[in-house]
Amino acid sequence: MIQKQGNIANRFARLRRAVPALNDNYVISRIASARKKKKDRTFGLEMNNIDDKSIDMRNLMKRDFQSLLENPGKYTKDAAQKEAIKRLRRTWS
Repeated sequence: MIQKQGNIANRFARLRRAVPALNDNYVISRIASARKKKKDRTFGLEMNNIDDKSIDMRNLMKRDFQSLLENPGKYTKDAAQKEAIKRLRRTWS
């Protein structure tokens, strides 16, 4: 959480740049770094969810999160990128 290079926020940002198709996932598209000031020492993630909490929106969030967990191959064919998604997935579990 406090390492500049290996923290989850930086790993997540690199993965999103490497696998642009991840941005099609509703949950992924809402995640951002929680670091507000340059002097902050922690590097966490937060979910920017400004949408309403309708039943349809909650179902979309659940479906896309489940897709990310169960089918990382949906977003890329590259084996190294699939493994990176799986590693990130293990971080959340």
